[in-house]
Amino acid sequence: MNRGKIVKWVTILSLLLMIGSVGVLVRGMTAEGIGPISWMVAEGLAGLGLLGLGVINLSGGRD
Repeated sequence: MNRGKIVKWVTILSLLLMIGSVGVLVRGMTAEGIGPISWMVAEGLAGLGLLGLGVINLSGGRD
């Protein structure tokens, strides 16, 4: 695999993780609000997604 393909797939995976975090929040909604476990899971997924995008940014992105 060349570097361009790796960057492309990491970007896609990072964006999917961040979209998934929104899905976790929506799924965790109750009449009383969003539960603490849903918040923690969503923050973790969003953090992983941002970390992936940050690594791509620091590595110089696509050539």
